[in-house]
Amino acid sequence: MRYWLLALLAAGAAFGGMSAAHAQSDVQIAGLICVSSMEVVSIVNDGSTAQDLTGWELRSDPVASEFVDLSPLGTLDPDEGASIFSGPEAPPTNLSNNWLRWTTAYIFRDFDTGDFARLVNGAGGTVDQMNCPAQEPTATPTPAPPPTPPPTAPPPPPPPHSRRIGHRHAHRHGHADGDPYAHGHRDAYAHA
Repeated sequence: MRYWLLALLAAGAAFGGMSAAHAQSDVQIAGLICVSSMEVVSIVNDGSTAQDLTGWELRSDPVASEFVDLSPLGTLDPDEGASIFSGPEAPPTNLSNNWLRWTTAYIFRDFDTGDFARLVNGAGGTVDQMNCPAQEPTATPTPAPPPTPPPTAPPPPPPPHSRRIGHRHAHRHGHADGDPYAHGHRDAYAHA
């Protein structure tokens, strides 16, 4: 019935990937910086319950000589993380910040994808593993926002309109008698 699950776990273990412990743990490696005078492994508890790290280790290649005990970190609460430092610029252990100094020596081999950080639980099972990248990560450039169009000038004011008037201006047309109807002409607009 559940043979597919057992087959998947066996295949994962055979290829160095997922193990039974890996499938059950919520503590994972969140990040790995292999190329620096301050190497960093970040772990995080992605689960909904606290995880006691007593007996847990972080290992690298060769695993017989490159490992650090994570017990001093105590318990990781849900969504809580910790950073494990190595290299000449590794800061000292500061448990109030969840920082643990592995060593001031280099642990990881630059750009060696065969080198790794492996998280191992108290029972000795591999919980998670992240390999060093083949090249240094580069920042992806953020595209520039489109240029802001220059401010547009306000539209020109409307041309002055002739004002319609309600009386006649015969005197402007030179009517001698002042009678606007003398020539049958009506000026319906004033001239500004």
